[in-house]
Amino acid sequence: MNDIVIDSGATDFIATSANYLVNTVTPTITIADVAGDNTINYLEDDVDVAISGTTTGVEDGQVLTVTLNGKDYQATVSGDAWSVDVPAADVQALAEGNHSVTANVTNAVGVAAAEASKAIIYNSTAPLTITLDDTALAAGETATVTFTFNEAVTGFDNSDITVEGGTLSAVTSADDGITLDSNVHADSGHQ
Repeated sequence: MNDIVIDSGATDFIATSANYLVNTVTPTITIADVAGDNTINYLEDDVDVAISGTTTGVEDGQVLTVTLNGKDYQATVSGDAWSVDVPAADVQALAEGNHSVTANVTNAVGVAAAEASKAIIYNSTAPLTITLDDTALAAGETATVTFTFNEAVTGFDNSDITVEGGTLSAVTSADDGITLDSNVHADSGHQ
């Protein structure tokens, strides 16, 4: 608290004293990496996703607002930190691709921190899908197995695959490593 005293030295002026609280700290807010790498993937969206961060110059108990996809979530500052869980259903409602998370807070005297922003990516596509054109092979039959990746891969070959009860032909790709095909032939003892 600072005292401000006004005294004109004149006898017809009334001296006044008042106490004022002077805020000299500008509050700040940050957002930590979301999901560890700022990408929410097809496994991480099965549970609530925590968004957290830190503050300076913001008192414990101050409520802040986190916004993702036009929806607001509330968190409370404690020990210069905050965290909010975004429900899995809200995460799964995101469109594939880039998004922005923002966070806003004011301190107890109403001074707002500059808005924090974090770019994130939502990718709900599994990295690998395996399909067979026949899932009920009898002894001596052959089926085509297709490995479809969500991005081009290199070095994927038969040594990366284990087949029980059959043999696998060489894996080939006609699209630079996104889709790879092979044939699996069921052994004569397989039923």
